[in-house]
Amino acid sequence: MNLLDSIKICFQKYVVFNGRAKRTEFWFFFLFSFLGAICLSILDMAIFPRNEVGVLSLIFTVLTFLPYISVTCRRLHDTNRSGWWQGLPYAVMLLAGVLTIISETLLIIGIVAGIGTGIMIIVWLATIGDSAKNRFGPSIR
Repeated sequence: MNLLDSIKICFQKYVVFNGRAKRTEFWFFFLFSFLGAICLSILDMAIFPRNEVGVLSLIFTVLTFLPYISVTCRRLHDTNRSGWWQGLPYAVMLLAGVLTIISETLLIIGIVAGIGTGIMIIVWLATIGDSAKNRFGPSIR
C-alpha cells in the first residue's frame, strides 16, 4: 500500500469503525494528516497573517478528524484491541484536570499518566497485527 492508496481507503471508509487496518494504511494516513496540517498552517500564516485561527488548517482538520479516528480504531482492531483505547490518554488528562481542584500534584500525575498511556497506544499502533482471524474480522495480509 502506498500513500495515495491509504488516503483513498481512509476517505472511502470515512466513518467505518469495524474491521481492521494494516500498519501502512494507518501510518500513511497519519503522515498525510501531519504534513497536511503543517503545510496548511504555513499557508494560513502567509495568506491570513492577522488571523489567529488558521482557516485552511481548520477546514483540513475537520475533514480528516473522523477518518483519522476510524482508521485508528481499525488499526487497534488489527492488534485485537478495542478502538475505545484511543480515548484513554484524553480521559486520563481530563480526569487530572478535574482533580486539580483537589491538588495540583494530581494534575502533574495525570499529565504524566496521560503521556504514558499515549506512548502505550503508539506502541500498539506500531505493533504487527494478528496474522489470524480475531474478534474484529479476518486477517488483511
